[in-house]
Amino acid sequence: MELRGPADAAGTRLLDGAEGEGVVAGIAPQSPEMAAQSVPPMWNTYLAVEDVDAASERVTAAGGQLAMAPFDVMDAGRMAFASIRPALPSPSGRPRTTSEQPS
Repeated sequence: MELRGPADAAGTRLLDGAEGEGVVAGIAPQSPEMAAQSVPPMWNTYLAVEDVDAASERVTAAGGQLAMAPFDVMDAGRMAFASIRPALPSPSGRPRTTSEQPS
């Protein structure tokens, strides 16, 4: 694995996987909004899914909760923040493929 380039303007760094796997991890500073609400720093685990909207519907149908409904992440893909129990938040997403990248 290798860090990809310098941090962006927001301070985000990305980590590329081995042999063309693409981005496998990232680290970013806490947003001022979260800090103002006394949210402690945290790690998130992302689960790759083919269809974020359908996966979000399955989470709520099974009794889970969405902390953040599905949304587009700039040109990186789509994601949602779900929790199967209040103490276990689990973001999920699907990165865009090369053919889906905006031109």
